[in-house]
Amino acid sequence: MATIRVCARPESSSCCCAVMSPRLHLIIGPTTAGKTVASLELAQRTGAPVLVLDRIQCYPELAVGSGRPSNAELRFTRRIYLAQRPVIAGEIYAAEANSLLHDHVAQFDQHVPLLILEGGSVSLLRAMVADQKWKAHRWTYERLHLKTRADYIAKARSRVREMLAPVNGCRSMLNEIAHCGLTRARMCSCEASRATVQS
Repeated sequence: MATIRVCARPESSSCCCAVMSPRLHLIIGPTTAGKTVASLELAQRTGAPVLVLDRIQCYPELAVGSGRPSNAELRFTRRIYLAQRPVIAGEIYAAEANSLLHDHVAQFDQHVPLLILEGGSVSLLRAMVADQKWKAHRWTYERLHLKTRADYIAKARSRVREMLAPVNGCRSMLNEIAHCGLTRARMCSCEASRATVQS
């Protein structure tokens, strides 16, 4: 897969927009690469809030299935989702997610020096790269990589077990799907879960 890069605006830029806006630090990488852990650790060190670009995590009904961290895992860091909506409201497409991200970032302008952006699908990242408005911000980013295929398989299996049979008393992913009335047809229409359902 090709690397998607968001160009960083130089820190020394004289543009007033760059000075007035917080620095955006984007953490990207494949599933199980450790994006959530990396964002939580950075948030703890800096006190910066984390803006989550994972659109499936916008649905509280799918907390386990989308991999939302628990309150204990957040360790008093601030985690903000692009939206909070019921599954029945339908999928959030990349263009809407990009617009929602603009809204969230605007709320923090002049208030915080750093915002951590975690995750995001390829389609959302492409929408961000194509959006000229993001050039007004100062960017840094880190791309996390999988160590080995065996490591990925082990972590993926562990995550699936946690989703299907959680040990903390939470609903399983299957219980979540049944409870919110998410049908196979709706899941297949959702970009993030289509491959899983059809495999």
